[in-house]
Amino acid sequence: MTNYLVSNNTFMVDRIVFTRKFKDLTGYRLKLYLYMCRVVGFNPNGRYFKSYKEASKELNMTESKYKSALKWLESNHFIKKENNKMGRANIYRVMFLPLFDGQTYYSREHIVRDRQILKQGGYGYVEMPIELLQGAILSNHSDWTDLRILTLGLLYLYFWIDVFGGIDPNILHIKNTGKLHIDQSILIDLQTTENRFTNNIAFFEKQGLLTKVKCVYRQNQNAAEYELQYIGDVGKVASQSGDIHYTLFRFTIIPSLKLQNAQIRTNGGLDI
Repeated sequence: MTNYLVSNNTFMVDRIVFTRKFKDLTGYRLKLYLYMCRVVGFNPNGRYFKSYKEASKELNMTESKYKSALKWLESNHFIKKENNKMGRANIYRVMFLPLFDGQTYYSREHIVRDRQILKQGGYGYVEMPIELLQGAILSNHSDWTDLRILTLGLLYLYFWIDVFGGIDPNILHIKNTGKLHIDQSILIDLQTTENRFTNNIAFFEKQGLLTKVKCVYRQNQNAAEYELQYIGDVGKVASQSGDIHYTLFRFTIIPSLKLQNAQIRTNGGLDI
C-alpha cells in the first residue's frame, strides 16, 4: 500500500512561475525564490529573514551564488528589501510577480500578493505542501533540474484529489495501452517534449512523489450535458454498469484540507 503523507502546512506560488514565461528565473534563482515563497507562506505581510547560514543548509549554495541570486530577485522586482526590523539586517518581502515584456521586468508591488487577489484577478496560484519542497529538490542541483521542478509545480496545479481523485485526467492519465495521455498545453507551458515529460513522470514515481491509482468515474445525472465525475477509488466504492475506470497519477503528499474534502465528497471512497 502506498505511504501517503498528509500535510497541514501549505504555501503559495504564482502559477506562471512554473512555466517558461520568466526565462531568467532559473537555476539558483528559481530555487531561492521557491524557498522564499515557502518561508513566507500565504501571509501577504510575511517576511523572509533567513541568513545565508540558515538557508545554505537546505539550498546547498555557496555564499556567492546565494547573494547573486538574491540580488537578481531584488533587482527584477520579485522581492523587496524592507527596513531593518527585529535587529535583522536583511529582511525581504515576496512581492506580486513583476510584469515581463520579454526584456525587462516591471514592478507590480502595488498589487497585494494574497489568495483572494490571485483568485479574483484570474492570475492563478499553486498551493503546495511544505514537505513537497524540502530536501533533495532544493539541495540536489544535478538531479533536480529546472525542468523537473517546473514540471512538479505545474502538475500540482492540476492536482485536485476531491474533484478528480488525482491529477486532472484531461491533463494526464494512463491509457489502456499503458501509454500516457498528455495534454499538449502542459508541454507548451514547459516548452518540452513528450519524451522528456514522460521521463520526468517516471523520475517522480521513483522518488515516491507520484503513485498510480485506479479511479471510478460515473456520469453525472444532474448535469445538463454528458459529464463524468469522480466517485472514488477502485476497491473502495462499488462500480455500476456504465462506470469508467481511469488510471491516474496521485501525489503522495496531500494537503489535509484537500484530503478531507475528498473523503467527504466520496463518502470515504479514497484508498488512503
